[in-house]
Amino acid sequence: MKRYVIIMLCIITSTLFAQDGKKLFDDSFVHKIEINSSQDNIYDLLYEDHENYLFNNGQKIYREVKIIIDGKELDSNVGVRFKGETSFSQTLGQKKPIKIDINKFNDDQKYDDLKKFNLHNARSDPSMIRDKIAYDIMREQGIAAPRVSFARVYLNDQYWGLYSIVEQIDKTFLKYYFKDKKGNLYKSPTTSQFLTWNITGQPQTSADTMSLVNGMLLKTNEKNPKYNRFVTFLDAINNSTDDEFMQRIESQFELDQFLTVLAVDLMLLDVDKYWQAGKNYYMYENTLTNKTVWIPWDYNLCMNYIFDNVPDYVGYKKIIDNPKFENSPLVSRILSNSILRAKYLNKVCQILNSSLNTVSLYGKLDKLKALISDHVYEDQKKDCTNKDFDEAYGNGSYYDISLPNKILGLKSFWNKRSEYIQEILDANNIECSTRTEDLINEKRFQITVFPNPNSSGRLHISKRKENCKVILMNSLGITLKLWDLKPTDEYIPLMELPNGIYLLKFETDLYQITQRLIIN
Repeated sequence: MKRYVIIMLCIITSTLFAQDGKKLFDDSFVHKIEINSSQDNIYDLLYEDHENYLFNNGQKIYREVKIIIDGKELDSNVGVRFKGETSFSQTLGQKKPIKIDINKFNDDQKYDDLKKFNLHNARSDPSMIRDKIAYDIMREQGIAAPRVSFARVYLNDQYWGLYSIVEQIDKTFLKYYFKDKKGNLYKSPTTSQFLTWNITGQPQTSADTMSLVNGMLLKTNEKNPKYNRFVTFLDAINNSTDDEFMQRIESQFELDQFLTVLAVDLMLLDVDKYWQAGKNYYMYENTLTNKTVWIPWDYNLCMNYIFDNVPDYVGYKKIIDNPKFENSPLVSRILSNSILRAKYLNKVCQILNSSLNTVSLYGKLDKLKALISDHVYEDQKKDCTNKDFDEAYGNGSYYDISLPNKILGLKSFWNKRSEYIQEILDANNIECSTRTEDLINEKRFQITVFPNPNSSGRLHISKRKENCKVILMNSLGITLKLWDLKPTDEYIPLMELPNGIYLLKFETDLYQITQRLIIN
């Protein structure tokens, strides 16, 4: 009887933990994706289509192709097109980024319950893993961020190179992460949108409202657009008094979640983000919570800027008091508020001691390099040499024609960056040690929790070698539940919690780790 109960629990658990894309985003191996067309000049056609779209106001055109994923050929043809701007135009060779639309020519067709996915070419990233690293860090911190795996991609039987498979942010994404797909999903324009107030006074006409929207791309509800919530959000950012700002922004915006994204963006020194460039983000107006959620996007340029010897870029590396924040009212107002500034700096500390401590990060880098290296060496269409790829992980450097400096190897970058961040935290009296003895403890006391986001009512915990106390808190830090766990305990039962963001603190006599948990 006991054996039967255990088997049934395993079946129930596997069902509860099932999710769209579980096969495609399995990152334990390199996938194989074969794109086959009856047209021998398919590359030229895709190139001309996208070039016409980018530079001649053309339309996005999908070409009809057959696709085989990990040996499974889909019944109906799928749509394929090239995608991206600089990742397309500044890629020197033929390895362009690709969009796959699985149900383009058959509304009912899906693969692994997905309708679309992206194949990214890692432009300006000789390591080919920056997207993967950044998104994984976000997800470890409880952020709804795209999943990434890797694939050998073939075009008409010719190996076209190693690509990263990146999850599409669409209604399928919204339904899984937020249990809601009815709200407005916006994508930032390719120029910039700093969420500024662009007209005087309250909008009175639809033209005024469109001025406020200012290029944001509405990706859902396009046939009946309503921008009321977006305009109200902009009003809170730009027109609140200092006394009003925190209350108004917290009532409309998943602020704690945004602080995590901002911390990762700045710690990884990605200058192609909202805080500096005003782009590469999504926002979703969740109708279940009536709050706007920030969704991160596009990290191939993270972890490569230092700028110590580039005069025009003085100040870029600052995680606070950065002159670039002046263009970004959401960031500048948050960090000028003493309470929110302290929360942000403590968030930086938390991430530095968990996902971005050197033991954890360097372990991820080594594991990913081992996974993809043979496939990269064989890739004849990449924009870098095999030597560039190898040096991109360690203490080497790589020149890119589109950037003003060398791209440092990932470990070399993080050695410098983490020391600088620690100095800033020390100067602001944030107790946040990443000294060697603490990293030894961290290596002994790594925690992995899943699924996260969680809707199953049960949380799996692994990688513990000692007894620990687990404290469940709400976003205000109020304790909701306590558990004392032994190393053999693999699960904790979650109460029926409302959807939202929670904190899990794991404590031993020597160390503690705090992780974010999303209940949806």
